[in-house]
Amino acid sequence: MCNDSKIFATFKPDSFIDWNKGVTSVIFLAGCNFRCPWCHNLEIVINPHKYPLDFSTLEKELKERKKWCSRVVISGGEPTHNAQLVFIMRKLKALDLALKLDTNGSNPALLSSLVKEELVDYIAMDIKTSLDTGRYSRCCGADVDIGKINKSIDVIISSGIEYQFRTTVVPEFVDDEDITNIRRRIPDSRHYLLQRYSPVEDRKFRVES
Repeated sequence: MCNDSKIFATFKPDSFIDWNKGVTSVIFLAGCNFRCPWCHNLEIVINPHKYPLDFSTLEKELKERKKWCSRVVISGGEPTHNAQLVFIMRKLKALDLALKLDTNGSNPALLSSLVKEELVDYIAMDIKTSLDTGRYSRCCGADVDIGKINKSIDVIISSGIEYQFRTTVVPEFVDDEDITNIRRRIPDSRHYLLQRYSPVEDRKFRVES
């Protein structure tokens, strides 16, 4: 049973860039286990308690919008780091909504469970840089278990659902060699996307009390 007061997220009713250029709604679940220096959703990562979401109201709105928008992207933050993810996905699937999940790949066990329960229709996973423990951890600003990242890649490739891997080309952390190394890990280049890095000022991680 979920307590709505413990769901922290923000909501974007309409997006045309998050899922194959069609219209979608996007739920950004707050909180993340990484601290990537270039994060564009910094506030919901470091101050998740500031973004309470009334899920009952959101559920009602998505149900009413379903006639013209039947797809929902669940992003973040890191959704698999949020304790309410499975509850939310089950509720949205009960509305017969198609669901896409954006993830950093740090929780392969949960990804596998979501696939087996048929709660997800599309998974997009960020591969931050070369799959080397030291380099990856430095890039993410946290200790990263590369074994879990590799396991998530395997889970997604074998899932039988739509998927995409993507790398943001941040100059300090990603070079040509990194891209080549990542590409070798992915069997089909059609499932790999390079994203342009867009600098944002003032990226200090200030956690409010």
